Amino acid sequence: MSAPRVLVLGGSLRRASFNKRLARFAAREVEAQGLEATLVDLAEYRMPLYDGDLEEAQGIPEPARKLRELFASHEGLILASPEYNGSIPGVLKNAIDWISRPDGDVPGLVAFQGRTALLLSASPGALGGLRGLVHTRAILGGLGVLVLAGQHAVSRAHQKLAEDGTFSVEDEAEKVRRLVGELVHTVTPACLGSSLLALLAAPVALGQVDPKRVAPNQEALSFETPSPLSSLEAQAERLGLEAAPEDAPRLAGTTFRLYRPKRFDAERSYGLFVWASPAELGLLPTDWEPVFDRLKLIAIGADGIGEGQPLAKRVGLCLDAAHNAQARFRIDPERVYVGGFSDGAKVASLLAINYPEVFKGGLYVGGMHWYRNVPVIDDPGRLWQGELPTPNEERLAQVKQRTRHVLLCGEKDPVFPQVDAVYRVASQSGFRHLLWLPIRGLGHRTPKRKYLIQSFEFLDAGTPDPK
Repeated sequence: MSAPRVLVLGGSLRRASFNKRLARFAAREVEAQGLEATLVDLAEYRMPLYDGDLEEAQGIPEPARKLRELFASHEGLILASPEYNGSIPGVLKNAIDWISRPDGDVPGLVAFQGRTALLLSASPGALGGLRGLVHTRAILGGLGVLVLAGQHAVSRAHQKLAEDGTFSVEDEAEKVRRLVGELVHTVTPACLGSSLLALLAAPVALGQVDPKRVAPNQEALSFETPSPLSSLEAQAERLGLEAAPEDAPRLAGTTFRLYRPKRFDAERSYGLFVWASPAELGLLPTDWEPVFDRLKLIAIGADGIGEGQPLAKRVGLCLDAAHNAQARFRIDPERVYVGGFSDGAKVASLLAINYPEVFKGGLYVGGMHWYRNVPVIDDPGRLWQGELPTPNEERLAQVKQRTRHVLLCGEKDPVFPQVDAVYRVASQSGFRHLLWLPIRGLGHRTPKRKYLIQSFEFLDAGTPDPK
């Protein structure tokens, strides 16, 4: 299978358009993270206003055909679009109208269905063109495009974006860089195997993705018995979290995705891996399934705990997953681990550090939080802010002495400096069991299988070999 490609389009005709500048930046970031990007200028594809009579008399304009072919030949799409009177620019809407039309034997939606899109905007105004993205999202969603939930609007663009598509404000650049990384991760089959669509961080994903198709080996389960640690009261006592009643984890209506290793034997003991999903679906990357087979690990993740969900809900449902899996299957309590990718890795690090009686190890891929402020490498005057609750002395001592931690991150990942800094602080603070796996050339995505095997073998070190 050839590597996926990403089409990057500025939704404006103006030569000095801020959104064309933003599109240039995004295209460079796609290529920096390992995929091919095609940068498109709508001014090179001028076409008349859509008119059904014109279409009947003359057919689809040639510029529309060429643009449709470009859309259809790319798996990913980045639209950097201005806002015109609170909505989508007419030139962009007109292009979409033309290329979504059927053309002889070519289906009307061939350019859109199955694509994954990231929406960006830039404007001199205070909102950065944000209102226009609402309509753009609705239009693309109706055409069968899976639109990532994450988006970014660059306000005061005349002060932040240079003509060559570079940012003068690094925080803005990093936000776009992270979102591009999410798109690259999503459209790269090597990262997720056949679950390519499963980890979309879009609210529409639950309705648009068929879990049985993208992850046919993962079961859908429901549970009725919560963990004694998962209630809001228990979390408040352990973590100091203040949460509203509506943020509580609820088993009713929650689906858990579970993978059993091949040739599963109910009479034997297995390890357990709890997945803190960064997305709306709790599906695990299907490319990891052979690793679970090899190391005899049952894996489980909850739906509805992706980025943006209340922390108490995310923490609680992970604890409920561990509790119910251990009640249903024969699980070695010394081989219960928690892990996640991106924002999910931050939740996993909270769980591993604050619940050592449950989780004996953690796997943090492309992100994590820490319970202390962490000095920025090469700039010790700056600090990464500690965002985790601080364990009490007894639990912290247990975590330092017994819990095993794997930090895994690509050297091209925007969060790499922070993860590297956390590792250095942890290794100097008495944490005995740390494995740091920086991966050359990898951006914000999950790694090849060999790194996962190395990670889980480290977590298993010191426990009996699975029989």
